[in-house]
Amino acid sequence: MAVVHAHPPVATGFAVAGETLPARVLPELIVQMGDVALVPFARPGGHAIADALDPYVRNHDAFLLANHGAVSVGPSLQLAHQRMESLEHAARIVLVARLLGKVNELTAEQVTALVAARAAKSDVQSRSTARTSRRGKA
Repeated sequence: MAVVHAHPPVATGFAVAGETLPARVLPELIVQMGDVALVPFARPGGHAIADALDPYVRNHDAFLLANHGAVSVGPSLQLAHQRMESLEHAARIVLVARLLGKVNELTAEQVTALVAARAAKSDVQSRSTARTSRRGKA
């Protein structure tokens, strides 16, 4: 598993405000990383941040660290980095929508379809990663 830690300005602004990104707004956010967890503040350095992330890691691919920054994970460094870029991009879009006065959410039906697409994509990636791992051990 690869991990990317960064301090993207707009996403970090959400973390400083104690907010996560709304899950039902952008298809890319749902398919690329699912819900973004807001992780309580932990003092940087040592194991505190890792300990704070622990309850969220199994069910999330992107995290906003309260009053600190962001973390994304993936089966490859490329995907973890892409998720970080997508996180900041989504944060910018949501901020602009708020400044314009309205954030339109997707319907429950649309979200369900996108979650199913994410699950199918994840299953394909898992099988691909397993094949690559077996090849690397041969």
